[in-house]
Amino acid sequence: RGRGDDRHEKLLALTRDAVWVIELDRRLKLDDPPERIADAILDHGRVTDFNAAFASRFPGALDAPTGGLAPGDLAGFWLLEDRSRVEELAAAGLECRGLSVTEIDADGGARPLRVDLSPIVEAGHVSGLLAIESAVAPGGVSPTAPKGAPEGVLADRTEQERQEALAHVSRLS
Repeated sequence: RGRGDDRHEKLLALTRDAVWVIELDRRLKLDDPPERIADAILDHGRVTDFNAAFASRFPGALDAPTGGLAPGDLAGFWLLEDRSRVEELAAAGLECRGLSVTEIDADGGARPLRVDLSPIVEAGHVSGLLAIESAVAPGGVSPTAPKGAPEGVLADRTEQERQEALAHVSRLS
């Protein structure tokens, strides 16, 4: 384990946003049919890497087997709510910023999230899907934003910080 791994772990541990990776079948390509990519994610993908913020929402993730957890094992996981949405994401190359989703918790309550997704591409094949999720407070502002700042400035700063964090984590992955 190298110095970069330690930094990577510290970065993920300190962020309040949930960060996770689903490992996919390495034979996939971004131009494969969206249905095939959605099947790989939902039926055969495994959540193998995640930070504490993700684990706090899915306590069973901490007891995951070595090969990771199937998305279907994560009750209430927003990714499972609409297969056609996953197919749309696949058709768009699995890359998106600021995707609005709703996660349903164990008590049936709805929790709005904003998600940035990025495919992990190795040697021309999609090997995983990286996501950074942020909770959205009423009014659409991140609950971690400083009070008193104009909403547009906060949104711009938050988006820039999220993009920088996503780029950094993608490079490390």
